[in-house]
Amino acid sequence: KYILLIFLSLVVSAYLGQQLPKAIFLLSKNYDQPDQYMRSIWNLFYLIGSVFVIRFIFQALLNKYVMHLINNIRNICYEKWLKSYDFYCDENTNQFARKDDYPMGEVIARIMSDTQSVRDLLTSGALSIVINIVFVGSCAVGFIQIDSFLGGVIVGAEVLASILLIFGSRYMREVFHRVRQSRGM
Repeated sequence: KYILLIFLSLVVSAYLGQQLPKAIFLLSKNYDQPDQYMRSIWNLFYLIGSVFVIRFIFQALLNKYVMHLINNIRNICYEKWLKSYDFYCDENTNQFARKDDYPMGEVIARIMSDTQSVRDLLTSGALSIVINIVFVGSCAVGFIQIDSFLGGVIVGAEVLASILLIFGSRYMREVFHRVRQSRGM
């Protein structure tokens, strides 16, 4: 149920991203006509508000889905832990004894560290890059639909800027580590 709603919010975000360049184009086209211009401004305002609402819904659904996933993983871990006790016959006392393969502290530490990793993934916004890629891609399609040549130039510039950012971030990481080492941190 969550996955379907998340996918639906991605589809709506793609549609809104495709409509954004058209709304901006109509804004500049209707500058001479005050009534059309005001209508274009309100349409752009509603469009940007809708993008905000869809992003909020996407993030909330994603958080709920991950919380549901973590809850299921915890339940499975606890169930396996509870069922992992082995009983064996102690040779010295000839009595049954319990052997614990997974001590409680180990299980709790593992579950908490996994939960913290997922929480860090959500709060850092790493998963929200999906909706950003869908939105930017659909904006690029919208620009191409308005004017194929200039839209292609914009898409090319976006791809070039993305490649430069990826390589630049790698270089910045190396510089950061060198500065950190030189300062003795």
